[in-house]
Amino acid sequence: MISLHSMMAVGNTMQKLPQILLIVAGCLMGIAFVIGFLKGFRKVGWNGLIWVTAGGVFIFASRSINSTGTVTKKFVLAMLIALACIAGVLALYGLLSYYLRPKIRWVKDNVNGDTSLAAYGLEFEPEYVNYDGEDDWQPYGKRIKKTGFTPPCFAFRLLGGLACAINVGVILWAIGSVVLLGIKSTSLADKNFGLILTAKYMDNFLALAQRTLLDVLCIGLIITIAKKGYSAGLMNSIRAILVSIGTLALIGLCFYLPFSPFATRDAGMWHFLVSLTNRCINMMHQWVPKFSKPLGKIVAGVVMSIGAGILMFLINLALKKWCNFVSTTASTRMVDSILACVLYMIIGALVCVAIWFALAALDYFGILHISEALTDQGAHLSNGLYKFTNRFLVRWLR
Repeated sequence: MISLHSMMAVGNTMQKLPQILLIVAGCLMGIAFVIGFLKGFRKVGWNGLIWVTAGGVFIFASRSINSTGTVTKKFVLAMLIALACIAGVLALYGLLSYYLRPKIRWVKDNVNGDTSLAAYGLEFEPEYVNYDGEDDWQPYGKRIKKTGFTPPCFAFRLLGGLACAINVGVILWAIGSVVLLGIKSTSLADKNFGLILTAKYMDNFLALAQRTLLDVLCIGLIITIAKKGYSAGLMNSIRAILVSIGTLALIGLCFYLPFSPFATRDAGMWHFLVSLTNRCINMMHQWVPKFSKPLGKIVAGVVMSIGAGILMFLINLALKKWCNFVSTTASTRMVDSILACVLYMIIGALVCVAIWFALAALDYFGILHISEALTDQGAHLSNGLYKFTNRFLVRWLR
């Protein structure tokens, strides 16, 4: 049996553990501040700042949601406010990145006199190679221009240190909040781990986590997906989806059709399918009469798959040409990236809904009590997601 003294020692350790972890977190944030101070604001990551800004703006703006509305109305309103806050913060992030982030780009240059690539780092246009003029010859070339790589000033060093410390602080806060909510939402609260919740200031930390964590995580997930979409671009995303998913779908359809009832309808648009399937069956009948029918249908599927592959190759080639056209000018690239960002924001919202369907299902079957990690005060997005998904889930599982 475990002695009373051992139980008290474990209890004291669990209650002191948050204070020890708080000291460790402070040291990590101090190290992060020094690293950010040395690198400067232009060169450190801004993800933590984006999450905190978007989450804070949403928490402030979500106070306008009326608590007397229907579940669906409050969920839709909370999601629209969240998407508007994310769009505004991402627009600000894009402007700051454009003006502050270090960049390497090619710029056009006019250089008088006889110059060379080795001496000036210029790349000349082909039409100037055999130019016969002597007096008015002004070689036209391109050179690399670097901006933002100079040593940062003190203000940018200070901002870089704060940004880096905030990034680390957000990660540590998220991990700590997830651990506390995990303890509260599972059977761990009835064991020694539950003593952590009774430590000093843990009730305030837990209340803050219930009001903000799940909302900020949802917003952070949408921001991450939207940034991926901005980097990928709309046309490249459409091309990737059509080529990958479209190819698999067409191949599956090509092997399904010869075995489907449509292979017996020798009329209209199905005439080609029936004719191809019968010819393949007759061909295989000469070699393996016993298995001619299934093997013939498989061969017909292979033939149609080859045709589908050629079709997807041509579609991919056309889309690749269009993507190259979109990337030729800065304006078309910007429009393409912004449209992709908006599309991926919507996809991120749908991903959040799918995740909350899974969490609501776990809560419904008593595996994870996610409802205990929520509070009616604040957390408008996560509360709306839970109530909206749980409402439909209960209807389907009855």
